[in-house]
Amino acid sequence: AAPLIVGEHAKVLYQRQHIDVKRLTHCNDVRTLRGLVRAGAGVGLMSWLDAAPDVADGRLAFVPFRRHLTKPMTLALCVAPQRQLSRSALLTIQALAAKIDAMVVPVVG
Repeated sequence: AAPLIVGEHAKVLYQRQHIDVKRLTHCNDVRTLRGLVRAGAGVGLMSWLDAAPDVADGRLAFVPFRRHLTKPMTLALCVAPQRQLSRSALLTIQALAAKIDAMVVPVVG
């Protein structure tokens, strides 16, 4: 996860939980990560967006971290400042934002 922005969040979480990082397997492909977790290789640190398809199908369980353990992350679309988004791109962004806002993260425990 190091090249990804989630890598910094993971590092902070590992330090706070006193997790021995020498015993971790790192993976920057969420499909591979989900497959490893489904196969019983361990637990995975991933976002709700990454886990949702498998959670919906009953193949994974998602346990969100308590608020004080990590800061929320922002999903952003980045484009060059001189580039103007097309109407279809704006509609797609609005539809995606509405879908993400409508997602309900399950509360466990």
